[in-house]
Amino acid sequence: MEPKSWFLEWWPVLSFVFMGAMAIGGLLMRRSFVSQEQLSPLSTRVQTIEQTYAKDREVSELKLRMEKQEEIIRNLPNRDLLTQTQLQLARVEAQCKHLEETINRVERPLALMLEAKLSRRSSD
Repeated sequence: MEPKSWFLEWWPVLSFVFMGAMAIGGLLMRRSFVSQEQLSPLSTRVQTIEQTYAKDREVSELKLRMEKQEEIIRNLPNRDLLTQTQLQLARVEAQCKHLEETINRVERPLALMLEAKLSRRSSD
């Protein structure tokens, strides 16, 4: 008997035994797997946890954004500071008008003096 010939003779029996072992292994493994009924509550629980985590993350992001906005609002000027700024601006505006009037009073005679001097030179 050649080594291949005994294998070919016993092939149907070996394949039947192998397939039977696979079937028994599949049945034994099936017990270790989770059924759909057992998986459904776990799946809903995982979804609930994911939603809670997403909400917590959104809440923490909103909290950070609110803290930034509160910091910006804290640094904004209040009513008293705006009133003081308006008063200072009114004082500066009044001083500018006063300076403009002073410049006009000085500039007019200077322009007349320059014109007179230039007309004297041109007449000479």
